[in-house]
Amino acid sequence: MNRVYLKNDTQNSFFGYELGYSDTLNSLLGTSYQKALYNGNITGTVWRSKGDGQLRKYDYSYDAAGRLLSALPNLPMALSTSRQV
Repeated sequence: MNRVYLKNDTQNSFFGYELGYSDTLNSLLGTSYQKALYNGNITGTVWRSKGDGQLRKYDYSYDAAGRLLSALPNLPMALSTSRQV
């Protein structure tokens, strides 16, 4: 959804995001997701909203049964919080 807005925040867009699954390279930021997943789970997400225009990235981790364990912020532009499930 609106991946161009992630690269260039001068557009008249309100939100843009990318979900990572089996690819480890985030093509928009040139960084890597934590781990490639091939079972349908989301390995990470990157987004930008119009409010503050900051890029944010989270890497997700799962247990052996595929249940979400944590969502960890990554990169200096991310929020500095982490939530354990």
